[in-house]
Amino acid sequence: MSGVERLDAHTLYFTTLKGVLGHKDTREPSSSATIYRLTDKKIGGFTLNPRAPHLAATASLDRTVKIWDLRKIVGRGDDKTPHCVAEHTSKLSVSAAIWNTTGSVVTTSYDDTIKVYKMPDSRNWKEGYTIDEFEPDVVIPHNNQTGRWVTMYVLISFLFCGFSSPLQCFSHLHSILPQTTSGLFQLDFAYYR
Repeated sequence: MSGVERLDAHTLYFTTLKGVLGHKDTREPSSSATIYRLTDKKIGGFTLNPRAPHLAATASLDRTVKIWDLRKIVGRGDDKTPHCVAEHTSKLSVSAAIWNTTGSVVTTSYDDTIKVYKMPDSRNWKEGYTIDEFEPDVVIPHNNQTGRWVTMYVLISFLFCGFSSPLQCFSHLHSILPQTTSGLFQLDFAYYR
C-alpha cells in the first residue's frame, strides 16, 4: 500500500504501488474490497479532501496529479473507476498530493517544484463535476533532488518544505514569492493525521 485514508469508523480507502485504488468496509470479510485500476504506474500519494471526503487526490509515477469523485463510478467490469474531476501532468513524476482544509491540494514532484491547486468551492461540486483546464495556482521552485524522499516533507508538514526549520522555509518562500507567501501559509498545510 502507498496510502490509506479512513472515511469513517468502518470505511477505508487505500492506494497501491501498482496503480490501484481500493475501498474496504471493515465490517465485511477480510478478503473483500472494491478495487479500481487508476493507472498502470505507481500511485505514490493519496489523500481525501477533509471537507469533502468523497473527493480524492492522487499523485503518480505517470507524472499526474488527479482529483477523483468517489461518488460517481464510471465504466464497466474491470474498467470501472471513480469519475476523474481534474488532471494535471507535470514534467516528471508527482510524489505527493495533499488536501488541506480550504480545499487546496499541494503536490511535490521530481521536476523540482511544489505546486498549489486552489479549489475553495470543491465541497460544493455536484456529482460528475469536471475541470477542463487544471493548472496550479502557485508554483514554488524547490530542489527536491535531496537524496531523501520528497513525499516525507509533505506528509510531516508542508510548512517545512524540506528545510530544517519552519523559519528557514518561510525565509526561502518569502524571498522567491513575496507577494504570495502570506496567503500561502493561510492554507493550513501542517497536515499529518
